[in-house]
Amino acid sequence: MLAESVKALSITLALIAIGCATGAASDPPPCAVTLAQELKAPETCSEESAEAAPPKPPVPEKAVRPPQPKDEELDTILKKMKAARKKLRAVKTDVVFEQTIVALDFKETWKGELLFQMPRLMKMSLRLKDKDGERYKLYVVGEKYAWIYTKALPDIHQAEKFPLASLKEKDKSAANPLEYGLAADIDEVRKVYNLTYKGIEPVGKRPAHKLEFVPKNKKADVVYAKMILWIGKDLWLPIKIEQHKSDGEQVEVYILSNIKPRKSFPKRTWRFKPPKDAAVMEWSRNR
Repeated sequence: MLAESVKALSITLALIAIGCATGAASDPPPCAVTLAQELKAPETCSEESAEAAPPKPPVPEKAVRPPQPKDEELDTILKKMKAARKKLRAVKTDVVFEQTIVALDFKETWKGELLFQMPRLMKMSLRLKDKDGERYKLYVVGEKYAWIYTKALPDIHQAEKFPLASLKEKDKSAANPLEYGLAADIDEVRKVYNLTYKGIEPVGKRPAHKLEFVPKNKKADVVYAKMILWIGKDLWLPIKIEQHKSDGEQVEVYILSNIKPRKSFPKRTWRFKPPKDAAVMEWSRNR
């Protein structure tokens, strides 16, 4: 009996080897059972026993990787952003500004209001209350100049004045982050940055499309090492903007809420005259 089992095992191994070597597409002979089956059942194989063998359970399919965001989705989002941008005249919104310096373990949060009007007029007022009292910042971007006014007790009271480049000669790599999705032409921005769609990620309870901008030339002297925009699915305008400076050591985040489109604002909105007791610094474009 043992000799017969050994002989049957030899035949089985030979059949398996032939099947692997020839790569035959037809079903293997009934006697081509596995080694484990042969050791458990040394008796001679027959057609009746092969037909009586229970069917093998189906092999479970491997988990299918979920589809990744495609270029078509990104193109659709950009088209809707452009359409919204063409209709946009002005907007008023609440804003939360968070600034983080990683190396210093520093973070502060400002809250305020943002007014924006095409093509790039902007006024943003921010306040922060802490143990040292209240601090106030005002950003005004007019037609020719931009102002940053800061007042913080006990001794900080200053205004900085910056000349602006024309819209035609403006460096797209240095655009104000709040302009992206509002005034900045995304096609122009893509000449400097690679744009990637990261899928849907909510901002609070608001669904939004997440877009990531990374400089095409990492060695170039660009202001932002990376930018991320969350585009709201209702108005197709940015509701969150995250910018990384100094290789990510400094991170600034703007969160916009209660967005209300407007037709326009009075011209005086974009004018600023510093208080008489404020220290004024004027910067040139070549600084």
